[in-house]
Amino acid sequence: MPVKKTQTLRQAQGPKKMVKKTNLKSKKPKTKVPKVVISPKLLKILDEAKVDYEIIKHKVVFTAFDLAQTLGAKIKEITKTLVIKADKNYVLAILPADANLDIAKFKKLLKSKDLKIVGEDEMVKVFKIKPGAVHPFGSVLQKTIVYVDSKVAKLKEAFFQPGSYTESIKMKVKDFIELEKPVKGDFSKAKVFVKPKITKPVKRSALKNVKGTSVKKTVKKVIPKRKK
Repeated sequence: MPVKKTQTLRQAQGPKKMVKKTNLKSKKPKTKVPKVVISPKLLKILDEAKVDYEIIKHKVVFTAFDLAQTLGAKIKEITKTLVIKADKNYVLAILPADANLDIAKFKKLLKSKDLKIVGEDEMVKVFKIKPGAVHPFGSVLQKTIVYVDSKVAKLKEAFFQPGSYTESIKMKVKDFIELEKPVKGDFSKAKVFVKPKITKPVKRSALKNVKGTSVKKTVKKVIPKRKK
């Protein structure tokens, strides 16, 4: 019986190898993540200023604490950007991730009567950006005035969020200050962390025979040794 050419080809190739494909990308979170990339305008400004910066790609993160763990950095080196509405004007406040905005101090610095932290929907409407695309570079965001906290200004290097969930920019703080020329001030306060209460196991000896509660006693049986 004649052998088909396809059979001869398979025999020449030998058995097929099973190739296991490993996906190194992080699992997609249940929450839908908007596709946001670093603004080309921002990159152009950084390149034209001839400052040294590093774009670090990482898994999707939503908080500064997650980012610090992902990058293996100290939490104080991660900066966060808040959009503030002071009276009728919008400004950017740059703080370390381990601190909160001290509204009273910020009000005094800006000499404003009414002050509030702007929400995501308002950011998108005012700055014409996608959700999550806010960043500390006010020269790109409609030339918004930037305020930087003294704790950030004292750092040598820091990680700045360029408006992406999967990318961060690492650069010298002095270069950021020279580029953006922000107003420096002391307007942050330390975050208060509440430690969870750990319930210690109650020792058996500490248990009391309360009315309606029975305490099981362990009786040890002694078996006498047999005489030889």
